[in-house]
Amino acid sequence: MKTFGGDFLKFYEKIKNHQPFAVSRNNDGEMVILFNEFIDLRQKLNGEFIYDPQQEQHKYFRDKLLESAQYKADNYYVGIACRCCVGNERHQRLKALTGQDEEHLTWGNIFVNANYPLYVKNIMPEFNNYNVVMVVNNKAITYDLPFRDKIVQTFTVGTNAWMADYELVGKMKRYIEDHKIENHLFLFCAGPFSNILIMECFKSSPNNTYLDAGSTLDSMMNLGATRGYLYGADTLNKICIW
Repeated sequence: MKTFGGDFLKFYEKIKNHQPFAVSRNNDGEMVILFNEFIDLRQKLNGEFIYDPQQEQHKYFRDKLLESAQYKADNYYVGIACRCCVGNERHQRLKALTGQDEEHLTWGNIFVNANYPLYVKNIMPEFNNYNVVMVVNNKAITYDLPFRDKIVQTFTVGTNAWMADYELVGKMKRYIEDHKIENHLFLFCAGPFSNILIMECFKSSPNNTYLDAGSTLDSMMNLGATRGYLYGADTLNKICIW
């Protein structure tokens, strides 16, 4: 029986024990894209993303996001929006779309809501035990991060990164290969682009840990409290169900 705390503990143990794995997370925004529905969040907060199913040039990027949700490998996990956040029908539809077995599925919001205080208390300190590579918004300031001294490389992206900055896929894969990167921790804060980058990097270099950190570090990077759980909203007490 999956539990919100149980899956969190599973990933915490892997991080603590330096067992390489990857988690890409599909919450409501990614879900809308995967369902081939229109979404435009470019004017939201620090600038997010757009997907328009009527635009033929957008199809490639949606296909890559779908590939990341359907990719199967040992130690590769796919987070999906849970039924208590998006409703039973959309949750079940998203689960079926991924084609993943239960073992390789998890919550899209596994590190937020009621798990966020545990993430800050238990997982984030473990970042200091890795060499860290980050992908962050170009407005982010990383010098206040509690693991700042462990950051060895930072890649930045802008608004609608999954289309506008797509060349980063090749750039990151070359970086990993050229520097023979292993046993590093990669933290991705790039919306749907995170999912694609995680899949591509994990496929070619599975001996690192790749985490979709999402908005969890926003308030520490001078990007603001971009989600309710970051400023103490009721979602901070929400224990999501499977």
